[in-house]
Amino acid sequence: MRFSLLALTSALLAPLALAQDAAAPVAPLVEIGSTWPDLDTSLAGNREVINGAPARVNIAFKNTDPSEALVVSHVQGAWYDLAKPDIVVRNMTVSKLNTPVPPTGSLNIPYQFTTDLAPGTLGLLLTVYFTSAANPATIFQALAHNATVIISDPPFSIFDPSVLFLYTTLLALMAGIAYYAYGAFIAPPSTGKKRSTGAKKVAKAEPVEAVAPVEASAGATTSAKGYDESWIPEHHLRPRSRQSGPRPSTPRGGSAKKVQKSKGVTLGEAI
Repeated sequence: MRFSLLALTSALLAPLALAQDAAAPVAPLVEIGSTWPDLDTSLAGNREVINGAPARVNIAFKNTDPSEALVVSHVQGAWYDLAKPDIVVRNMTVSKLNTPVPPTGSLNIPYQFTTDLAPGTLGLLLTVYFTSAANPATIFQALAHNATVIISDPPFSIFDPSVLFLYTTLLALMAGIAYYAYGAFIAPPSTGKKRSTGAKKVAKAEPVEAVAPVEASAGATTSAKGYDESWIPEHHLRPRSRQSGPRPSTPRGGSAKKVQKSKGVTLGEAI
């Protein structure tokens, strides 16, 4: 009973599967090949790509259908791991074309790219996507290139602009550190005194107006010396009042005692 049910189910589904296969579009017949025009013959056939350097692959696409025109939509590449082909390491740039190819016509597609990957060996996969001119809604794909590529770093050069910029930056940084260390630990401290480099400035004398003498007031007494003694304390004036008379002049050759003696004699004689 189970066998008959399974057979009946298969018999019912078989026409549906055949109808789906008949409705599926048939891929046009094409021929695709690829070459490396910039490949160095010294590499003995090994494909090598230098990081940062442009690489180019020429894809030759040929439409072998005698009655149907095709349109090449774009080309896309990818890097994959050789140990695990299902793992994509990095997708590449899409090159859009939208170029028609007539029946039995050919098209040369240059695909240029650059890499920035770790040095090693990877697989390079390039795929061409195209459509039929009569049915542009259906997209077909064809494998254009699948090969092993060696990825290497560029050789070191002292004249490389990036290397020169790095050296210049390092030298400037080291010079700044050396200057700071010299100023902080080696150079003697400054005393803070500034040396005068120019001549001393001489102040220009300005004319002063003469002040008129002030007349003494009515209550003030003026001495013979020409100044007012009313504001001077008395204890400063007394010694001067005793010696207000003229002092006897002392001869240069004699002493004071001799002068007083002669003075007393004169007075006695007068009495």
